[in-house]
Amino acid sequence: PIARPTDHDVLFGRGGLTNHHPGNKRFRDIIAVHRADYVDAIKIEKPNVARKIVRAIRCGVPAGRFLKKSAKDGMWYDVGDRHA
Repeated sequence: PIARPTDHDVLFGRGGLTNHHPGNKRFRDIIAVHRADYVDAIKIEKPNVARKIVRAIRCGVPAGRFLKKSAKDGMWYDVGDRHA
């Protein structure tokens, strides 16, 4: 469990908190860089482009995580690469 996400984390959810979070803005910038690769890729290659984007966040300096807030305890939890 994570009490406080960093500015490098990507937050799952909707609305202002996630839209304006620095990690989510960075995530959208990385997606924009890879958009053409994704559009041009054949169906079987599209997941590879998505994995590249996830890796860019996870392996950044400092590294980021993909987090979702629990309604039960209010803590943040990493959703894992498959869900990211």
